[in-house]
Amino acid sequence: MFIFALIIPLFFGVFYLDNEEFFDTASEQLEDGYVWHYVGPTDANPELPSLTLQVEPDHPFVIFKLKRDK
Repeated sequence: MFIFALIIPLFFGVFYLDNEEFFDTASEQLEDGYVWHYVGPTDANPELPSLTLQVEPDHPFVIFKLKRDK
């Protein structure tokens, strides 16, 4: 059980550090009034930080995007 107490925080720590730009940008946008919207499988914009899913090689996509409500 002790090993899980070490592995789980380490895993999440590495995941956060690897995606820190995304989490920082998302936090800022949420504070500015952005809201998560379901967009379905959409090609990821390589110029924006995102957590992408990838089924096929070289074809990353996103399912949700932060957008400002009008």
